[in-house]
Amino acid sequence: MILESVEKVSQGPSRLRDLGCLAVGELVVQGLWRGQLRFQSIYIPEPLERTIREWIDVLPTCLRQDILNKSSHILFSTIGKVTEMSSSTVPIMLAAIMETLYSPSMQDVELWTDFHWHHEARLKVLHLLHSQQTTVKNLHLTCYKTPIFQFQALSFSERFLLMNVLNKFGHLKQLSVPYVADDDLLAKLGGGCCPQLESLDVQGSWEVTNQGLAAMSGQDGQMVIGRVGWVPSHFAQCGEGQKLLSNILQGSPVSASQIATMMKQNKIATSMVDTLRSLNVENTAIDGRGIETVLENFTHLQRLYADEPHWQSLLVNLSSPAGPGCRDCFPHNLPLRALNLSRNTYSLLEPLSHILPNLEHLSISNFERSEVYLDGQDNLPILHTFGKLSSLDLQDVDMEQIYHYLAQGGGQNIRSFLLAESWKRWKRWKCWKQRLQEILKQIMLPQEVLTPT
Repeated sequence: MILESVEKVSQGPSRLRDLGCLAVGELVVQGLWRGQLRFQSIYIPEPLERTIREWIDVLPTCLRQDILNKSSHILFSTIGKVTEMSSSTVPIMLAAIMETLYSPSMQDVELWTDFHWHHEARLKVLHLLHSQQTTVKNLHLTCYKTPIFQFQALSFSERFLLMNVLNKFGHLKQLSVPYVADDDLLAKLGGGCCPQLESLDVQGSWEVTNQGLAAMSGQDGQMVIGRVGWVPSHFAQCGEGQKLLSNILQGSPVSASQIATMMKQNKIATSMVDTLRSLNVENTAIDGRGIETVLENFTHLQRLYADEPHWQSLLVNLSSPAGPGCRDCFPHNLPLRALNLSRNTYSLLEPLSHILPNLEHLSISNFERSEVYLDGQDNLPILHTFGKLSSLDLQDVDMEQIYHYLAQGGGQNIRSFLLAESWKRWKRWKCWKQRLQEILKQIMLPQEVLTPT
C-alpha cells in the first residue's frame, strides 16, 4: 500500500514533549502488534491490555491527551515497520490505541476519518465512549465526514448507540456530527443531555429539517402554531400572532399575553437556548424558515452557517412590510456576528440592518448592476447602522461610491479591507489607496486577491 501524506511542521527544533509523545506512541503501536493483535478480532488480548495499562495509567491526563491527539500520525509513521497498512489494519489499530489511551477526564476526543473504513472499529469506540460518564469538552465525530455517509443512513444499532453516547457527555461544549445527524438527535440535544453546548456542527446531514431545529430549542420550540418555529413567547410582540391567538381565545378569560408570559416562565433550564453560540447547518434539508426558527429561539447565537439561498429567501421575505416575513418575531438586537452571505448583499442591507445589526463582516459585489441601485436607491449609508462592522469584502464595485461612504464617517471600526477587482478598476484603486489609508486604520490586500481578472 502506497501512502502519501502532508505534515505541518514548525520551524526550529522539536519540543521535548512532542518527541516524548512520538516515542511513547510508537511503543504502544509496537506493543500492540507484538501482543498478537493479528486483526483476527478488534479486541485487545487481556494480558496485553493489562500490561499496557500498568504503565499508561501513571501518565498525567494532559500527556495522554497529547499522545491520543497525535495517534493517527504516529500510527502511519510506525505501522509500516511492523505490518502492511490496509483499510482493515489502520482502523483496528486506531481503535486499540484509543481503548488504551482514552480517559474520561480528557478535554478533547476525535474519531478520526480512518474509522469510516471499519464498522466494528467504530462501534468499539462508541461503546468505549458510552462506558462511563466523562468531562470531555469537545467531541468531533470526523469519521462520518466522508462521501459514504453523505448518501446513506447509519444502521439502526450504530445510530442508537450514537444517540446514547451523548448521555455521558454532560459537560460537552463543542459537538461535530457531520452527515449523519437527524431530527431525533437535535431533539435529544434540546431535551437537555448536553446543557452546556456552545458549538454544534451538523453540516451535510440531509435528515436535519426545520422541525428538528424547532425541537432543538427544547419545550419552547416544539409548539408549532402557524409555521414551524413560532413559539408562544413571540405572540406577545408579534401582531400577526396576537390576532391569531385572539381569534382562538375569543370568549375565553385568558389573553394571548398571559399565555406567552406563562410559557416563558416555564421554559426548561436545561435547553441550549441560552448557551449555543455557533451553529453550522450547511447542506441540510432546512430552508429559510429553518433559519428563522433558529434566530427566533437562540437569542445568544453569534455564528450561523447555512446555505446562501436560504439566507436570500429569508431576507427577501423581510424586505417589504407586505412580505410574508414578520420582523416582530425576531428578538431585538440579535448578537449574530457572522453569516455566509455574498450575493445581493447591497439589496438586502435594509432587512439585514434591522434584524442583525451586530454583524462584523459583510461581502458586497457589483452592486451597481442591482435593481435597487438602478432605481436610484442608495443603500451604502445603511452601513452606518452596523456599529461593529470591522471587515468589508468588495468584489467589482465602484470605489468612488465606497470612498464617498467612508468620507462621510463610515468605516471607523474597519480592520480588514479586501478588494477583488478587474484590471481596469485596479488602476483606479491605486489612485484611491492613499486617500483611503487616511480613513482606514489597517488595509489588508492579499496578493492573490489583487490578481487581474
